[in-house]
Parts: sequence; C-alpha cells; structure tokens
Amino acid sequence: MEASPLTLQSRPESFKPKIVQLYENLFKTQTQLLFTRAIREAAAGVAPADSYALDTLTIFLTSILGKKYTNPSSDVITVLAGLDEVDHVISDFVAVLDGIIRSGKSFDVRLKAIRTAVAMTSGACKTSLVSYLTHRDLFPSLMKYVSESDTPMRVFDPFLLLGLLANYNKFEFQNPYQLRLDDFVNESSIEKIAKGVGLACGGLRNGYIAVQDDIPEGWNLTNTLIFFGLRAFAPGAREKANPPTAEEAKAIFAELQVFSEYHLLFLTNIIPVLPKKPQFSWQHTTSQTPTSYSATIFHAIAITLRLLTHLSKNKIRLTYHWSELWRTLLSLMRFLTTYASDLTTNPKIQTLTSSLADLIAFCVSGGDTFLPDPSSYDDLFYKLVETGPIISKFRAAYAFTSSSTSRAEPGVEQTVAAIDTLQSVSTHFYTLLFHSEGGDAAAAAAAASPKPDEPASVPLPSIRKKNLSPREVHRIIRQGYDTLSIQPPEGLSTWAKWREAEWKSELKKAARCAVDDARQLVA
Repeated sequence: MEASPLTLQSRPESFKPKIVQLYENLFKTQTQLLFTRAIREAAAGVAPADSYALDTLTIFLTSILGKKYTNPSSDVITVLAGLDEVDHVISDFVAVLDGIIRSGKSFDVRLKAIRTAVAMTSGACKTSLVSYLTHRDLFPSLMKYVSESDTPMRVFDPFLLLGLLANYNKFEFQNPYQLRLDDFVNESSIEKIAKGVGLACGGLRNGYIAVQDDIPEGWNLTNTLIFFGLRAFAPGAREKANPPTAEEAKAIFAELQVFSEYHLLFLTNIIPVLPKKPQFSWQHTTSQTPTSYSATIFHAIAITLRLLTHLSKNKIRLTYHWSELWRTLLSLMRFLTTYASDLTTNPKIQTLTSSLADLIAFCVSGGDTFLPDPSSYDDLFYKLVETGPIISKFRAAYAFTSSSTSRAEPGVEQTVAAIDTLQSVSTHFYTLLFHSEGGDAAAAAAAASPKPDEPASVPLPSIRKKNLSPREVHRIIRQGYDTLSIQPPEGLSTWAKWREAEWKSELKKAARCAVDDARQLVA
C-alpha cells in the first residue's frame, strides 16, 4: 500500500486564530525592516536624516527592550533581526555607532549615538545582545569623544555608557572594559570625567533641594517688614509657596534620579566646581523623616573620612569651605542627639553615629596636616565649643561610654576614644573661656560635661559670658593650644584594602539600579 501524501502535524499547545498569526508575522517583519533601515540611514551620515535615525533607534530600542519577555534573548533577537540575521544586523549596528561616536560630523550627532548605545546596553542587560558591545571595543571612541568635548557636561553620557559596559557580567567573565579602565592613565580625560560627573551630581543635588529647601532665609528689608506686619511697605513682597507635605515630597523625590553617594569618590577633582558655600546633601536629608536616608548619609560620612585621611597622609593642604563642613557635621550631631529616641531602632544608626564621631575626632586631632591655614583649624574648635553639652548628650544617647567597649560590635572602642577626645577638647576650652578662679572653673567643666541624666545643660558662668567678642574667643582658643593635650584615637587613618569580590552582591545591586536609571534617562 502506498504511503499517503498527507502528513499529521503535531497538535499545538493552544490554537491561535489565523488572523493573529498573520499580524504577528507582519509586525515582526515591519520592526525588523524599521531597525535595519534606521541603521542604514544613520550610517549614511546625511544630515538631518542621520540624526533622526538615531532618535528613532533610541526610542525604538527603549520601547522594545522595556517589555517583559518569556525568553528575553531569543524573543528580542526575533523581534530585532531574526535568528538567521542577528549576527550581521547587530554587529553592523554596533559598528555604525562606533564610527559615529569616533568621528561623527557634530557633537550632537555623536552624543545621540552614545545615547542609542545606552538604550541598547541598559535595555538588553538581561540578554546576550550586550556581548556584541563588549566584543567591539568602544573605549577608544568614547575617550576620543571625551578628549575632544568642549564642556564637562558632555562627559556624563559617555561615562555612563562606559560604566554600564564595564559592569556587565564582570564577575562572570573577564570584562574588556574593566581591563581598559585598569590601564587608563590619561590625566586630562580623567579630570574631564571627574568634573563632568561632579556637575551632573550637582544638578541632581539641586533637584532634591528644589523639592524642599530647608536652609533658613537670611534677614533682609522685605522679610523684616513682613515680620512686623508691614507687608504693604515691603518691596517685592509675595506669598511664599507652601512646602510639600511629607507624602508629596516622597512622591516628588521618587521621580528624581537616584542620588548615588558614590560620586563623592571624585571629590578631590569635583571640589573646584562646587559652589563656594555649598548646601551639603546630608544637611537636607536629615531635615526629613528622621529614619530616612541614614544609609546614604553614612556612606557620605565614611567616604569623607577616607578622603581626609588620604589628604593628611600625603600632607595635602586643601583650600576649601571648611567652615560649612564643620557646621554641617556638628548640626548632624545635634540632629542625631535630638531624635535619638526615634533613630535608635534604625539598624544603620550605630554605624552612622560611629562614623560621624570618628570623622570629627580625626579633624580635631589631625586637622593641622590638611587644613590650608590656622584660621580654618581655629574655626573648628570655635564651633566645637559652640556645640556645648551636645557631645555629652550624644555620647549618652548612643551609649558610647567606657562600659560599652566590651560590646561585640567592631570599632566601638575606637569610637569611644574619639568621643572622649572631643569631650576633653570641649571641656578644655570651656574652662579657658568661662572661668576666673576655683568654683567658676568647676562650673565651666560641668557645663561642658553634664551628666547623662541631667534634664538641661548647666548654665554657663557669667564672668566672661557677656564680655567676649568673637575675636577674643579666637584669641583665647589660639592661646589654649599651648595647654591642650590631644590623644589621637588609634585606627582612624588605618584602612583595610578594599576587595571588590567581597562586595559582589552589593555591587550587583548597585549596577542594577544604575541600569534602571539609565533606561529611564534615555526613555
């Protein structure tokens, strides 16, 4: 018997209407044609079609790669090029972007090519398509763009792309961009990148401050007249916008890009481009809900301590707005003391308070090795004396006493020594400033070091309290150096070598956040 020409097809898991299948094939063909046509127009270099093509590619990739797929790699490949043409199409796509970034006709077109690459890298991070960008080395083209850029603000996008590529599966294979960065020694490009990242971070900081600016407004003619009920006579008086509620502020902050604390690593190069009187980020975050942002502030404090120990070790005297830093650090100590009952339940608070005490103690004991002039050092002691009994209350609130050195947490003994250093300095200058003889000296010491269970600070003795001008206070502080004995806490400037592999999970989490932010940036 002859075999039947009919064949039995396997039964599909689910039946799909023919019209649906036809439309799927049509849209798949159209998206592939759109992708290849846009690549071809971008490669042609004919203005303005090349610019429009890059815009189209960025929007197209953001839309396609932003969707969820059952099998990300194979599904995205099918949509963009098809399994048979993927090597040719994606390799051509990456080569076109490389050429435009390297030698495009204008900076705007080159920047658009970089943003298209960011859209591909951030959107396809869970697929194998990013491997095409690692196989084709974009590093020389990106560095050429950086070296030829005429403003630091143009540096952010190539640095973002480089960061995404350098962190792609870097723990799973030898990432070529990591090797490139390890060998990179071009100082002019490094300085441009640092300044560009600094300006970008400054813009992010200003975005946060614009939501809820908590810096007190200075006195002027207008607000003085308003204060005394004479609004009608106030020049240019207008109603001040009401600050957002806690829920409104939270929603607005969520819309802003993540203000990553790691940009402080660039601080030594960023300092020249910061405003002369900066509004430090943690000074604003602490004015919000007390338990919020403690992790960010902790990292900022810890990195600042590392930077200052580096300056001290290498005897680098840095011109900087130190007075603002002293005020911010001591304001943070006052804030942590005031809200201690709310903050002690935060698992990060012990680390934050320890880092803050260590940082201030290091500035007191080693400030003469990195501060540019004696007046900056004098100002630190002046503000420390102004703080008054806060140091003792801070120590009591967070149990930094000699009996706490037996606790299991690492670094407690070092922090107790740091607090003791601050307390002895405060007591020393209180005694000099507010005593005459005998009992007055004892009262001054009691004012500087109240007992933990005292409801209020001991009143300062009045013998000099009303008669000292700021100039006289500074003079007494300088004279007090001769009789001041500071025991630098051990271990403040000793750091264990940082090993990336030990922080693999944290770094992967940070990389995922950066990828999500980059995807939103180009969307």
